[in-house]
Amino acid sequence: MQLSGGARTLEKSKQNPINTINSGPVGGTLGTQTYSRWTNSPNLLMMDTGGTTTDFSIVRGHDLMLTNIKEVELRVPLMLPMIDITSIGAGGGSLIYRDTAGVLRVGPQSAGARPGPACYNLGGTEPTLSDAYVIMGLLQPDYFLGGRMRLYPELAEKTLAPIATSMGLALQEAAQTAFELYTVHTSEVIRRITAYKGIDTRDFALMAFGSAGPMHACYTIRDLAMQEAIIPLHPGGFSAFGMISTDMRADNSEGLMRRLDTFTPEEFDDHFKALEAISGEDLKKQGFDPEEVTLERVYYGMYLGQTWEVLTRIPLGPYDAKTMKEINSNFHKQHKQKYGYEAPEIPIMVASIQSTAIGKIHMPDISQIKEGDTQPPPDALLTKRDVFLDRRVNNDVPFYSRAKLLANNKIKGPAVVVEDLATTVVGNGFTLLVDDMGSLRIKY
Repeated sequence: MQLSGGARTLEKSKQNPINTINSGPVGGTLGTQTYSRWTNSPNLLMMDTGGTTTDFSIVRGHDLMLTNIKEVELRVPLMLPMIDITSIGAGGGSLIYRDTAGVLRVGPQSAGARPGPACYNLGGTEPTLSDAYVIMGLLQPDYFLGGRMRLYPELAEKTLAPIATSMGLALQEAAQTAFELYTVHTSEVIRRITAYKGIDTRDFALMAFGSAGPMHACYTIRDLAMQEAIIPLHPGGFSAFGMISTDMRADNSEGLMRRLDTFTPEEFDDHFKALEAISGEDLKKQGFDPEEVTLERVYYGMYLGQTWEVLTRIPLGPYDAKTMKEINSNFHKQHKQKYGYEAPEIPIMVASIQSTAIGKIHMPDISQIKEGDTQPPPDALLTKRDVFLDRRVNNDVPFYSRAKLLANNKIKGPAVVVEDLATTVVGNGFTLLVDDMGSLRIKY
């Protein structure tokens, strides 16, 4: 898996290992794009919450959003073609603490896999977001990891109690405060990245996965007025699904830094053809016949005098005067979409061009699940427990086994849906619908 999307053989990856950076979140983004096409949901915003980080990316009109620069460390830029992913240090293993000013914080410090949350009883002595889930009753000890791993609520309570006392809060109130703080943090990040790209979250659905993403999905869509939250099958391993559902891919680029209006149509096409020959040969060495390979072209442009670039997709050649005019016009549209304005009177600078060769692979087959009616089957109900949500104790909240739910089943919140590698929370006022692919769709 490479950061621009698509897979490469092990031998090719060894030649350019830097291309494997961020490959886990890239897998999740590609899985989101696959779901976008399968479910005819063109606009999806990915929220992948694991133990240490939460990763965000956007699928718009079924297409990935790309970039060619990312800061991997403070003032350490990575300048390669890549999927545009934003990451923050917050997840199920993030530590809950009060800073030197007494403000409650969640992350970016993490308990990691070892010792992990205190409730794991592996030596953790500081409270984490997962401990807050346990205290709120969202994670039940007898159902965690399919009942194969025991949780220790008393250890979670012991670590969070000093913070709760120092804030004058009851233990469950302190746990929900940390829960809400994480949700607010992620919502603010989403607002920032969507506003920067000129995106209205009301036009998007939230694709929430990772083991902790479904915990917060319904509250995130409420904060952002999003259409719905979609929890795919096997959310805890969804990035792996993205990796096996992606095509082979080879990217090559060339820096030009030249005005677009100085290229003849033939010259502009020739620059891309030279890159396509390299990309095509790359995939040929990975076992693809030329007729199996499809090509894509993009260029990174800017208005003369700017220092930031706009990615613009363009058609394959050959080009003529009419095509060049359309390429020029499309840049202005992309610039307006991203920054809110266009300036057609200013010449366009072509900073770089990029050719992508794609070798199609066999997609995994996900069959539709068995149909039912709106009422979940009796054996899907595991138990009823008290859960602390919305600043109060909710009595006899139903816990359902996701594996037993059928298509068309509807569940009104509050409710919790459990599976081996994730837990989905359906809050008060929310309704969950199981679709024919087994996805959980939550609306407010």
